[in-house]
Amino acid sequence: MQGGAAVMHITLHGHRTKIGSFYVPVRPPLRKHYIERITERGLLTSDMIAGGDWNTVPDITVDTQVESGTSSYANFHGPLLESSLLGKGLTDVFRLVNGKQRSYTHSSPTVLTRLDRIYAKSYNFIEVDECYNDPSIFLGDISSDHTPVVAVLETAPARAPSLHEAKIDPNVYQSDTVRQRVRKAW
Repeated sequence: MQGGAAVMHITLHGHRTKIGSFYVPVRPPLRKHYIERITERGLLTSDMIAGGDWNTVPDITVDTQVESGTSSYANFHGPLLESSLLGKGLTDVFRLVNGKQRSYTHSSPTVLTRLDRIYAKSYNFIEVDECYNDPSIFLGDISSDHTPVVAVLETAPARAPSLHEAKIDPNVYQSDTVRQRVRKAW
């Protein structure tokens, strides 16, 4: 397949945002071209919730499990995609909620991968309650080698950030060290 995208504008509690669904091509040369195109043409933006079959993983050390005796997962153009998403301020919602927990959305005979993900701006008006992979959703109905990703999001009415919120560096949300310290404090 050549890849695909569907993007729509919505308003949630007075916030204008976009919802996007992306299918990144399996073949590496097409994948690179697709990633460059969705970025250049403005389909991937900082004000969106983006979900899809990205056909790459963010981190091969936690997002893949390779059968013993098999070479590692190649992850062609994975860093390019992650750079594009992070460049727009979008965060992997599963990682935001679950840290480095291993979970996979695609299975093949030799490798498990987390190809299917949802991204959102981590410090936007959206609060992520939970995010998980649910293999039972289509069980018995649809035959697929992919598992659906479910994210429960809450929105809040529009308001200006408080003095303290405006000073928060959004990169701290991605830090495992910060997460561990917060968990210990609670």
